[in-house]
Amino acid sequence: MQKNALQYMIEPYCKPVEFSGRARRMEYWMFNLLNFIVLTVTATIPTLFAIFAFLNFLPYLAVNIRRLHDINKSGWLILFFLLVYVAAAYFTYYNGLWSAIFAMFSEDGIDWVGTLMNSLIILFSIWGVVFGAYIILMCLPGTKGKNQYGNDPISAKERKKV
Repeated sequence: MQKNALQYMIEPYCKPVEFSGRARRMEYWMFNLLNFIVLTVTATIPTLFAIFAFLNFLPYLAVNIRRLHDINKSGWLILFFLLVYVAAAYFTYYNGLWSAIFAMFSEDGIDWVGTLMNSLIILFSIWGVVFGAYIILMCLPGTKGKNQYGNDPISAKERKKV
């Protein structure tokens, strides 16, 4: 029996700390759609937004790891993407921001706005490339059949229908 979109949306909440196994694209994208809708609606109420974001952290992490498993990649790959985000932000803050502050008070006539903008452009360019690579990974079809992380979440009968 095939699941509907709502069942895919709530499935990660039924297994919030299950990091093993595989998650098909439909489960991943429907869960992200639900999160986008709820976070957009709750954005006007900061407390509700923060509570939902906090409670949603583990299910979100678990479905991302299981999605990576479906394409036969290690869940630890998430750490690489996170480290790149943090490193880029660190570089921007300590290099760009402090350079801009020193340039602002310098008598050499250094353009502090330009310095800050260049750092932000570098930051958002790095984030864009990393985010794009992650989206491409999440769009890849899962490994057909069994892989090292478990059985195929799409049954052979469902595959024939598609």
